[in-house]
Order: sequence, then C-alpha cells, then structure tokens
Amino acid sequence: MLELRNGYFQEAEEMVKASLKIHNATGRLWATLIQLEHARSNSKEDFEATYRTFIRSLNEIPKSGEVWCEGARLHMNSHPCNPYYDLEMAKKYLEFAIQFTPQYGDSFLEMLKLTMGSGTDEDLVRQHCIHSEPNYGVLWFYFKNSVLDNAV
Repeated sequence: MLELRNGYFQEAEEMVKASLKIHNATGRLWATLIQLEHARSNSKEDFEATYRTFIRSLNEIPKSGEVWCEGARLHMNSHPCNPYYDLEMAKKYLEFAIQFTPQYGDSFLEMLKLTMGSGTDEDLVRQHCIHSEPNYGVLWFYFKNSVLDNAV
C-alpha cells in the first residue's frame, strides 16, 4: 500500500504477485492485484486479463468481500473497451461483497453509487451499512471526516 500511495504502481504489482506466491488465500492481496490491473486497463485485452485475475482470485478465496468489490468495480467501469460493463452483475457482486465482508466499507460506498437516485434501495443500503458498522477500506477512510467516525 505504501508503494501505491507513492505512485510506484509497477513495484506494487510485483510485490503483490510475490506475496501471493506465499499468501495465496489473502483477499486483500488479490483485490489489490485486480485493482492495479484494472487501473491500467485501456484495451479489451487488458480488461479480459483483469477479469481472468478476478476469476482466478475467486478460485483461491471465494468469500472475500474485497475481491467481490473489485469485480463489481470492473463491471461498473463504462470504458468503451470494457466488455464486462454490466450494472446488474455489479450489484450482484456487491451483494456478495457485503454478505461476505460487511466490515469492508468500500462495498457499501460502491453500492450507494450504484443505487443513487433509486430512493428505497439507497435507504436500505444506508441502513444496512449503519447496522454492519464497516471499519476499513481505502474509500471508506477517504470519505470519513475523522478517524473516530462510524458508519453513520
């Protein structure tokens, strides 16, 4: 994560791949790899490679909310070369993410983004978030006013 924050994306990806050889059942590592590949996807082949990494990660750790959230983000990307753009599938993946890892706040934020403007769904997501009390995630920390804030 330090490499990522400092903009050393290639080094971060190499480090994640090396770490996965030892810790292949770590959802956060798989999610980071998917995120790195997704961030540099500009062609259909790039998006397909990212999707293959997502599927491979599910074979290793199928109940990781972080991994499901990254899969949803891939399906929410409307880039013209992304053959996986599918908001219904993204919603399904986010439901899995929230079910498997409710403490991961980024999944709730992505679900809110997906349901904005739909009224009832948005309120349900907020209530579920409050009851789950998520406590981590890159976006989750970014949007908090204070480290003492909770899901409210």
